[in-house]
Parts: sequence; C-alpha cells; structure tokens
Amino acid sequence: MAFEKEKLTMEKQMPGEKNVPSNEEQLKFLTEKLAGNKAFKACRGSIYLNPINVVKNSKNPSNFCAKWDSLTAERKVMGNLLAKFIRDGWSYATELLEEALRNSSFLLPGEIFPIEETVPYTLVMPFPEKTLTLINWLIGIHRYEMYRYAKLNPYYSELKNFPYHSSNLTAKLFNFFPLLKDNTKKVLRSASCEGWSITITYQKELLEQFPLLENFNFRNLKGRRLRIINELCYLDVFNLYPIFIFPCNTKETLKHFTRKQQGNMTTWSFDIPKIITANGLTVAGMHEKNQHSYWKKKFPANASLNTSLGYGALIFPNIHFFPRKYKMKNQNASDYKKSLDEPIPTRFILES
Repeated sequence: MAFEKEKLTMEKQMPGEKNVPSNEEQLKFLTEKLAGNKAFKACRGSIYLNPINVVKNSKNPSNFCAKWDSLTAERKVMGNLLAKFIRDGWSYATELLEEALRNSSFLLPGEIFPIEETVPYTLVMPFPEKTLTLINWLIGIHRYEMYRYAKLNPYYSELKNFPYHSSNLTAKLFNFFPLLKDNTKKVLRSASCEGWSITITYQKELLEQFPLLENFNFRNLKGRRLRIINELCYLDVFNLYPIFIFPCNTKETLKHFTRKQQGNMTTWSFDIPKIITANGLTVAGMHEKNQHSYWKKKFPANASLNTSLGYGALIFPNIHFFPRKYKMKNQNASDYKKSLDEPIPTRFILES
C-alpha cells in the first residue's frame, strides 16, 4: 500500500529529503499510531508538567521520583513523535498532535466519543431576535449612535449631520426596547456608567418575563449565565447576561419554562465528552451559520448539534481553551466616523 510506503519513508529517509504524504495519509498514520497509545492517553491535553503539583500529589520523595520518571517518559515518547513529524515536514500531523497534546477539548478529525461518554448541554437565549440585535449593536456600533438617536446633546448637535451605520441596528435597538431612550437620558443626567441604560432596559423588558433566568434562580438547574467578553464590548455592561447554559438536554431544559416562554426563546444543543466537562463549561462562542460546518469539523466535541436563527455555537471549559482564530477584534472603534464603515463582527464570545 502507498500508505505503508509513506510510513517506511518517514523513518528511513535521509536527512534533507522530504517525501511528504498527503494530509489524509498523515491523519491515517497519526490515528493508527495513537490508537491505544498509553503515552498519548497520559499526555493528552496536559503535555505541560508542573513539578510542584507532582510533589504535592506524592506521598513521599520516593513516590515523587517514581511518578516523575513515569510522567517524563510518557512525554518523551510524544515529544519524539512530534519531533519526527517536524523533521520530515509533516505539517498537518504536527498541527494535529500539537493541538491534541495542548488542548483536552480538541478531537482529531473523524474521532467520535461514544454517547455514554458524553454529557448533554443546552444554551438558552431569551427573545433571540431582540437579544441578537442587542449583542450585535454592542460589538459593532459606536455608543455615540445611541445618544444621537435619543437626541441627547452635545452628541446630537455635533453629529446629527453624519449618517448612521449601514446596518440600521441603532433604529432596530430602540424599536425593540422602548424604555431605552428614557434610560439613556437618565444615565447622562446621573453620570452613571454608560452601559447602565442597556443593562437595566434588558433586565426590565426581557429577563423579568423569565423568572428562572433572573435573581440567580438558574442555579437551581446548575446553570450558568454568560456575558460578552470585555475585549468585544465597548460599553460597561458587566451585569448584562444574554445567554444561559444548562447541563441537561434541551427537552429537560424546556420543562422548566412555560409554553409562552418557550415560544420566546431559542436553544442550541450539545453532546460534550465527559473529559471536557469535568470542571464545567464557562465559555460560549456564537458564529454565523455559514461558518458552522468549519468550526464543527475543527472542534466536533465542542460544537452545537444544531444552528438557530442563523447562528451555530461552541462551548469550552474556559477562555484559554478557545481557538485563537475564533476571536475577533472589537470593531466598535473609538473614532466615531471610522466606526461607520466597520463591518459587524460575524463571531462573538461570552463567558461566565
């Protein structure tokens, strides 16, 4: 077989020679190499050793030495394999193995966890159309537009001749949230933090219709509330939590809401491997539907089983496990005029 020849070539080729197989062949070789590999199992998602932790988890000096020898031996095996991939130019195998050793949430392409080894999770978003409008406004529109629309000086008099952002999100925001105009005026009069008007409006107009989701009642279901990460949001909306995550399937989650409430919410379902959920899941990412197949292929263990209202989702234990390429910069530039030409981000991240 051609693949068997590639394996032989990898081990015996002369220095400087690089007969690099296809990505498909590299993946096949890697998965065969790692199947039942005890060293890989021990190192997966935890390649970095902390000697202090090993000492603290050892009964005595002899026990520490035995543990340390075992741990370093396992990492030597994985390091040797990774070094061979790098030497021979197997960039695809290198990328996959490196990510698997670094990130416990990462699954190799085609790798599937049995259903009995997964835990169902559900993301809940109340009044999704209104909530998504609010989120997209927060991460993509300059705050001055809110003051202009409410006709508050000096913003209105200074900027009234400028156009609004082409997305028309500001008008939609005020139409969806009738109390926002008055609350925005109160913020300027009282010199409160700028995000207060949005937070209090959201809680008053939306969350009060979902008693389970306010006043920490969601904790009765071991749920968590998620807010937009600071890097994406220009305003101070630290107490704005537009999405909730529950460690149960969608059917079980919906039982706790009335039929009317169910009609005013949307959900994303997940089956997450137990190895990933050990310490809970505290971060979620939302991306447009046309991106979901890419992210699901990249992180099948973390991707939602469905898309809803044009969005797919990912969930992770914490922000450090989130794929670097997923994160987008804040498009809501400090320069108001420049912000009018910025596109609305197609992805955003929320954390507990």
